[in-house]
Amino acid sequence: MKLRIFIAAGVVLLSLCAFLIRFYLLPDIQPVSGGDELYSCGYVPYADSFLRVDMDGKVLSVTDAADGDLPVLEGIKFTRFTIGDYLRTENNEAFKTTAILIKLFKKYELGDEFISKIDIANLNDIHLYTKNIDVAFGSVKDADEKIRTLKEIIANLRVAEDVKGLLDIRVIGRQYIFSVLT
Repeated sequence: MKLRIFIAAGVVLLSLCAFLIRFYLLPDIQPVSGGDELYSCGYVPYADSFLRVDMDGKVLSVTDAADGDLPVLEGIKFTRFTIGDYLRTENNEAFKTTAILIKLFKKYELGDEFISKIDIANLNDIHLYTKNIDVAFGSVKDADEKIRTLKEIIANLRVAEDVKGLLDIRVIGRQYIFSVLT
């Protein structure tokens, strides 16, 4: 009986030693995820920092500032987050909608720096922001045609950088009006 207890204690001690060696002495090997940039969709504001998230809402990292390569995603309310896990949002459609928009920006070669912010608080009244233009986009219905139209309008719209304005493209096919904001 004492021999069995002695052997069991030895096995437990050996397992504990293996655990300690693995997690405290050997380097922590992380899988290489060089494709994070390909799937990144934007930055979600959090306190005084930003969460870099992918197209599915997975938190990739926390940064002090949004560096301009991806838009800031406003209007996403979440209860908690863990790096490497998905945001627990009140609206799960927000990331699907954002993913559609980001893919269309890439399709129509609207550079990442062109759209600086996307407000998706209301998925039926989405707003896109450039340096000086608030684009009333509406819902993602007809998003492909809206993005194509936006690219054409912006290419032909000559607005000084210090002029701020509102461009409404919510309804495809009507006359688009650029209003100067004061």
